[in-house]
Amino acid sequence: MRFVLTQLLAVHWLLTFALVSAAALGADGSLAEILHTIMPSAVGYLSISSPPHQAILAGCVAIASATVAAMFLWALLMIWMGEGEDPAEAHSVMVLAHASAMTAVSGLMVLMAGAGAGGSVLAASVIVAALSASFAAMTYEWRGQELTGEKPDLGLAAARRMALGAAHSTVLSSISGRGRND
Repeated sequence: MRFVLTQLLAVHWLLTFALVSAAALGADGSLAEILHTIMPSAVGYLSISSPPHQAILAGCVAIASATVAAMFLWALLMIWMGEGEDPAEAHSVMVLAHASAMTAVSGLMVLMAGAGAGGSVLAASVIVAALSASFAAMTYEWRGQELTGEKPDLGLAAARRMALGAAHSTVLSSISGRGRND
């Protein structure tokens, strides 16, 4: 089985963002309830007073988290379905999934800081660090698979080089006239 760490990380982030989306959908429009579910240490005084605005923001959090979860699901399916195909396509989808996760977490951090949630920057920074570490581990695994998966045949390369050398010396000797026995 290839890319085991990448698959585990994709499943982890898929479930994480799916749970965030479910928490946002089940929060009845309360931003404080979402934040308490996602990051219990980040809940402070929220300065948003109007419930419709909170419901809109909760919907945005749910949509963004569901989109990121769908991106990681897509990346996971690309890895599973494309076993014999070009792994670069699955890698690009995984990069796109990590980029969308970083964007969603950054947006959530801005939303929480704007709402006045205490400790939101620190809590979101931990998530950004975890996403960065998982991206680095995934990239390391992909590069390791590339290096071990495509080893050149040294015998074929040596034979090709010797044939080119023989052809080169034959052409040079025919141009200079030294190799003739006239």
